[in-house]
Amino acid sequence: MARVAVVTPPSPRFANIDRQAAGGMGLWSPTRRPTVGHSKYTQYDLSLLWTAGVLLDQGHDVCFVDGQAERLNEEALARRVSEARPDVIVGMVQFVSLVSDLRLLASIKRSCPGARLIVVGSIAQILTEEVLAEPAVDFVVASEPELATRDLIAALTNGEDPTSVAGIAWRDDGTVRRSAPRGPTNLASLPAAPYHLLSPYRYIDRFYFRPDKIGLITTTRGCPYKCAYYCPYPAAYGKKIRYRNPEVVVKEIEFLNREYGIRSFYFRDQVFTVSERHAREICKRIIAANLSIRWICETRFDLLRSDDLLDDMRDAGCIQIHFGLESGDPKIFETIGKPGTNLVVAEETCQRVVGRGIRVHFHLIVGLPGETWATVRNTAEFIRRLGVSRINLNRCIPYPGTALYDEARGKGWIKTYDWSRYGNEFVMRTADMTMAELGLAWKYLFLKCWEGGRGRRLGRRDRLIRPALNALVEIVLQRTA
Repeated sequence: MARVAVVTPPSPRFANIDRQAAGGMGLWSPTRRPTVGHSKYTQYDLSLLWTAGVLLDQGHDVCFVDGQAERLNEEALARRVSEARPDVIVGMVQFVSLVSDLRLLASIKRSCPGARLIVVGSIAQILTEEVLAEPAVDFVVASEPELATRDLIAALTNGEDPTSVAGIAWRDDGTVRRSAPRGPTNLASLPAAPYHLLSPYRYIDRFYFRPDKIGLITTTRGCPYKCAYYCPYPAAYGKKIRYRNPEVVVKEIEFLNREYGIRSFYFRDQVFTVSERHAREICKRIIAANLSIRWICETRFDLLRSDDLLDDMRDAGCIQIHFGLESGDPKIFETIGKPGTNLVVAEETCQRVVGRGIRVHFHLIVGLPGETWATVRNTAEFIRRLGVSRINLNRCIPYPGTALYDEARGKGWIKTYDWSRYGNEFVMRTADMTMAELGLAWKYLFLKCWEGGRGRRLGRRDRLIRPALNALVEIVLQRTA
């Protein structure tokens, strides 16, 4: 059997990477920290933890090193991994931190003579050639990581041909080669996640639960919806929905609650209520187990039609539901944001959710194709009418692997291919708005979202510029009408 180090690299200099966000592509938050490391807010990666569990189940000696949670610098990270004397290093990479992640993994490998480096991650499935351009990388898992990593390490350990393993890629005389594709992972085939590898438990949420230990749970994987035009979920997790047994899910929650004292949970499903029957069974089992927990999840507006489902979610401890609103403009919402539903359904759903004492959290995107100053104002008016104060305001990111990326690249809208700038600033214009205008629109929406008694949460500078910015936008709208 092999000694395996499963590694999450720390965040780059001057940034914190939320590695679970955006389908595992990650989101970039600027920070003043001049070294690699991370803030106190971290989340473990479920697919990586499951990968470690599969390897343990096969009898391998597994060391789990989370450079973010442990806030390790480059030297400390290399030392932690080298102490395990690994035969194989399995390293996670994210899109927005790809260059930094690969550099750190290469540094780790240099400190572990003879070790093979296997890279996993959502973006590794898409930018496989770019990952393999790093000479230190031996193999890329170009599929979901759990079973392909298991089979690859088994082949390496047993002296078998690793290139026969489905779902991987490697270099051959400078040419990238790929094995046969691998189908979606059957979640029911995975062993229990090895939470003991996370001890001491460092995962404290300071945003949604302020503060509390947080447990991450997956009940389904996959996203079949048409918002794949811009959304990385289908590219990262596939379009086929796979389910976990509700009994197993709730036993996992009970274990974390009992053994680690975790009472706050984040269901990381792409669409938690994709099956009403499945979601209700999980809720009913939580209620029957008399678990005193609270949790948040993400779903679509049109998948909460049932009052019984909402009642079960509330009674089971749901305190907040995340929705990808993307835009409050009817045309953008219905054609790009969430095809198959409309803002009438969105508004009605929000009223029913809030009426049960559950908070609503919106994710907005500024700069989708079709964005104009009129659509920006429509979004501001929709948000103000609903009175939602929990909003994540995002810049449009043309993720590789999506149709939006292909279209934006073909039309010359993308200004940079430095992935570390994606999400940290606007990197793409639209047909109607320049990146400078989009930046102004983002600020306008940010300030609009905090009007109506919430100005105390703004800085003094923002409070001062808000009236002038509102007036400027009205002038632009009048001139473009």
